[in-house]
Amino acid sequence: MGGADYGTLIGWYRGEIASVYGPLVFGAMTITGVAGATAGEEEDRILALVIVGALILALATWVGLIAGVAAAGGGIGLGNLGALSLHLAFYGVASGAVALALGAGTGRRALATGGAAAFAIVGYLVNGFAPLVDSIAWLKYFSPFYYHSANDPLANGVDVGDLVVLGLFAAALTAVGIVGIRRRDLFA
Repeated sequence: MGGADYGTLIGWYRGEIASVYGPLVFGAMTITGVAGATAGEEEDRILALVIVGALILALATWVGLIAGVAAAGGGIGLGNLGALSLHLAFYGVASGAVALALGAGTGRRALATGGAAAFAIVGYLVNGFAPLVDSIAWLKYFSPFYYHSANDPLANGVDVGDLVVLGLFAAALTAVGIVGIRRRDLFA
């Protein structure tokens, strides 16, 4: 939320791709995919492979970032571009897991999509504003966005600890979703 250094390539990528457009695209893709695959199950009869979609999007993002850096004359290593893509994929899967839990439990696509989108937006805002107010700075740890961006993968590479937190968050909500799907008895 502000403070980006647009005078450098890494600053521009950090300010635009890592902080705004990347999380928006990954979150939207996984949230709508999962909401349609779980809450829309009765309508569509399709269970999507959202994680595979997130990984394909991460690979495409990585290739696009490489091309963009090459066109701009270099300056960001392939590993760090890959780290950003991987962090975005994990953020997307975590965002999609919120939609999975909501959609599988309720069967309502609008609730799954809207609830997960609201959670992502609140997480983004908390991550941006909490550090500015000492009394609520601790709230940033409840935002998946924090674990996507806190380590600054463009500058520092992959942070395994942050990916573990996002992965555990997604796994826990996936377990909630599985219970919800079984309770709704879609496979009988």
